[in-house]
Amino acid sequence: MNFKIKFPLIFAFILAIYFSSNFIFAGCADNYTKDQYEFKMGRITKIDYTKREIRLEDLVDLKITDRTFNVDNTLIEVDDNGKMRNIEELHKGLGLLVKYDKSDGVITDLWLLHNSEEDKDLINFIYIQEKRTDKIVQSYYLGAVDRVNIHSGNQVHLIINTQYLKQLSDITNKILKIEATVHIKGGHPDILQLPERVIKMDEIFNTHTSPIIYDMEELGLDEGNKIKIKVTLHEDQNEEQVKSSRELRLYIKKYGLRPYTYETISFVRDSFDKNWEPAPGASVTLGYTFFTWKRTPRFWKLCGKIWNAVDPRFGINLTLLDYDEDKNIEFGVGWVISILKGGIYFGSGWNISTNRRHIKYAFFGISLTAIAEKIKGQLSEKREK
Repeated sequence: MNFKIKFPLIFAFILAIYFSSNFIFAGCADNYTKDQYEFKMGRITKIDYTKREIRLEDLVDLKITDRTFNVDNTLIEVDDNGKMRNIEELHKGLGLLVKYDKSDGVITDLWLLHNSEEDKDLINFIYIQEKRTDKIVQSYYLGAVDRVNIHSGNQVHLIINTQYLKQLSDITNKILKIEATVHIKGGHPDILQLPERVIKMDEIFNTHTSPIIYDMEELGLDEGNKIKIKVTLHEDQNEEQVKSSRELRLYIKKYGLRPYTYETISFVRDSFDKNWEPAPGASVTLGYTFFTWKRTPRFWKLCGKIWNAVDPRFGINLTLLDYDEDKNIEFGVGWVISILKGGIYFGSGWNISTNRRHIKYAFFGISLTAIAEKIKGQLSEKREK
């Protein structure tokens, strides 16, 4: 056997040993990783804020580190770096589900339990997440809040905590029924029923179930639309026997810089020295609506709420005037500021259709269209409640 034949055989033999060893070690590593972690559910019996340690009933002290709060599905208030803002949010008696490393006792994942007395309550294992460019904006357990404002361009994920379910007994014969209805802006006549989703618990354990996603862009929803999500836990094949039921309303909002156009009924004062006289007109304005995330500092959240409530807008106003005593229509153009969703306007301008020396004027007024839209929206919310 010459060298040309021996070399390919030797090379193939080395490759076979390399890949087989990697495969074996990888399998061992997977088993080690799988056996390295353990889940535990229970109440906090002891907590040491200085040492960052907690104890869950029959467990020894577990450690809380920055590693604990850098996972997306951890439902504890964290900052942009994934670190917990205030460890004092954890307290004795609080129900938790934890995933911890058995080798060093460090908690890697942490879920709050809102109702430890009733283990099959949906509030314990189903939550809503809003994501914006792969970042979690806000997370709420289903039932912890009644309504949530959602950015129209974001995704909403309905997530089932399967790790919690695996800790429960007598859960495989249950089914989840998910219903969603969309109320189109403009009232109740236009209601869209989304496809119903039925999930068997045993399917969750046997197969990987992706989160249920409501993508606002794919649904074609616009500002003012509302989604009502209802999730019910039933006995298998017996929908009349309800174990738990929770509802949540999602209100679709638009944020950022936006243009607005409304008609105006103004009261104009010619050259600031005559009586106020009514005059029709129209305004084109720009307004900015703040979108506060869950991680937004409390002070800026308050500032954002005040700004959004006042809703100042800046732009240009066109008003039909009657400076000269003739039958010709005169036009006035000027700056305008509106507040309260475009309902109230004020500003000043110049008459561009007259040869008079004093052409400046001041005005204030209202927009009947903006006021009607505001009243209609409030009535719609009252009907839904």
